[in-house]
Amino acid sequence: MGLATQIAEFLRQDGMLGLLALLVVAFIYVIKNFETMFKSWTVFRTSRISAIKQAIEASAENPALKRCYQMELEAEHFRLVSGIATTPEYRESILDLLSKSEGKLTLDMIKRSQEFRDSDKDLISIKLTKKNHRSRDIAYWCGLFSFLMVMLLSAFFIYQLITTPITEFKNMGAYLSNIAMFAFLAWFFVSNLIAYNSAVRVKEILDKESSVADCKNAEELPTL
Repeated sequence: MGLATQIAEFLRQDGMLGLLALLVVAFIYVIKNFETMFKSWTVFRTSRISAIKQAIEASAENPALKRCYQMELEAEHFRLVSGIATTPEYRESILDLLSKSEGKLTLDMIKRSQEFRDSDKDLISIKLTKKNHRSRDIAYWCGLFSFLMVMLLSAFFIYQLITTPITEFKNMGAYLSNIAMFAFLAWFFVSNLIAYNSAVRVKEILDKESSVADCKNAEELPTL
């Protein structure tokens, strides 16, 4: 309770500047401990992989169980590298698409495109609707607006720093918090655009492969 009271009193006295200070401290903490936090997730996955390997060795006399564990091991390795949790069939379709894309696609692009995955199909498939296109346009203009606001507020902030004594600069917290907010919004919308563009590129390769397969099937049909 004492710490909570101190934080509340700090925020009450210093307002946005106090809140900004807490956010900066939290951000610095996450950056400094990012490697440790990431390693925790990696250690969990690698420990699970080790456990599966031990299970494979223990099930040497049971071929069916051993094959089940081997499939699980492949899924864990794939998830650790790509970040995509998949079934064997879906994983094979991803690998097949990568080999056919001739270097035009990467695992990262496929991972980002999973937001637009067609859940009605078992194999990799992308479904882009009119709603997705409208969301793309909104993300583009909102991202551009947020980026311009970051530039504008940063310019005003630098101007105030140059022309106003630091002891009289009462709006520093408000400037910095607004810059941080619009920077986050810009990052959010740009991330959505990157995911959409990845989905478009994956869908282009999928459609191309589908059309090639249809042509081959048509050529193989017997003529009457």
